[in-house]
Amino acid sequence: KGGYVSIAPSIIAWLYLIPVYIHETDSVSGLANKIISKFAKKIFISFRDSVKYFNPSKIILTGNPVRKELGQGDKNSAMQYFGFKQLRPTILILGGSQGAMVINDVVVSGLLALSQKLNIIHQCGDGQYDSVKAATDTMAVQNYRLYSFLDENQLSLGYALADVIVSRAGGLLFEIAQVGKPAIVIPILNSPGNHQYLNASEFSSYGGRLIEEPEFDQGRLISTLENILNPDNYIKISESIKKFATPDAADKIAEEILK
Repeated sequence: KGGYVSIAPSIIAWLYLIPVYIHETDSVSGLANKIISKFAKKIFISFRDSVKYFNPSKIILTGNPVRKELGQGDKNSAMQYFGFKQLRPTILILGGSQGAMVINDVVVSGLLALSQKLNIIHQCGDGQYDSVKAATDTMAVQNYRLYSFLDENQLSLGYALADVIVSRAGGLLFEIAQVGKPAIVIPILNSPGNHQYLNASEFSSYGGRLIEEPEFDQGRLISTLENILNPDNYIKISESIKKFATPDAADKIAEEILK
């Protein structure tokens, strides 16, 4: 899967004639995978744009493996778990384990307006939990649930209940597509190789809404949510995003290795 720690064991495997397989999660290859690809037997990719970084004869487009359990949550159970009293559209905000300050700041600034019409599940990251909690506690919003991190069960329930998901543009895009939920993606500004923007760009061709960080504010978030939740748009966006999903990615990788 790349990362500098993968280079040494891959070289040792090659020296001992042990087959090496790699997987590139993002649309832009990292340096480690570029190096290992020279002697890798096969190269699995998630995004079509990754083709240009590798030897085409070695490439297999698999998409990104996703835990099937994440798509098995029950909506009624989720309503009970999160304790929402009103049946409203639900927005699930995912900042990753580290959180996303840009997303958190916009959600906090727009929380009172968002809470007028939506139930909100907000995963803000471990490092930012205290500051976000301090800011949102003063608002006493009844239909807002804040978490530093969501475990697999919580995430599966969140996916089941969510009508729209807000997230960064990493591997989560494949989870979002698998559960078929419309999404707003805010790629990290100046990510290595600009890979998050390119991930989001390919995802947006399937109906995802891409908003770049400099343009992401309370007004843009609310107007985009209203557009997605319009009944004339919602089903069409959901069906389109499902086409981005790769539910058999893990099977394809396993079958190729077992050959």
